Amino acid sequence: MQNDPVKFIQELTTAMREAGMDTDNLFDQQEPQEPYVPGQPPQDDRMARELQSRLDQYESMLGTVYQQQQSFQQQQVEAQQMQQLDRLMHDMHTRHGDFDDDWFLLQLEKGATPDQAINAYKERFGSPERKPAPRILSGNGAVRQDQVDPSRLSDADRKAYALAILQANTQS
Repeated sequence: MQNDPVKFIQELTTAMREAGMDTDNLFDQQEPQEPYVPGQPPQDDRMARELQSRLDQYESMLGTVYQQQQSFQQQQVEAQQMQQLDRLMHDMHTRHGDFDDDWFLLQLEKGATPDQAINAYKERFGSPERKPAPRILSGNGAVRQDQVDPSRLSDADRKAYALAILQANTQS
């Protein structure tokens, strides 16, 4: 930039146009001025102040463009990482059934591989596969001979009966 400010301004203008910024009125001048010759100081202080002001303005714009570009790249990286994590979680649930996602992710954060995390889950909590729900009442209105007919019980007795069946199923 210090060796050739004209080239810097041209490159900055090109970058600003590519970023969609308006550059049409950047170089409008109110009165004619002597052109800047690289390697020679400006002819008066007003021109030097104006050049410095424009350079400061361009540096500010360039900083803004740089921050936007960095933010965009960060968002792209985060989106890719979330897709990878979603695929991993889907694959692990497909292969191993239901398990606690938070516990699994915590194990990954601690440095475990996905398979190590699942094995640790199985050791600590048992198999992640779901157990079938206990059969409380028979379906289709049919009453088995060894059971009480719940349709003939009062509401309180029906609740007590269902509670007794659930307790018996959890103890076995």
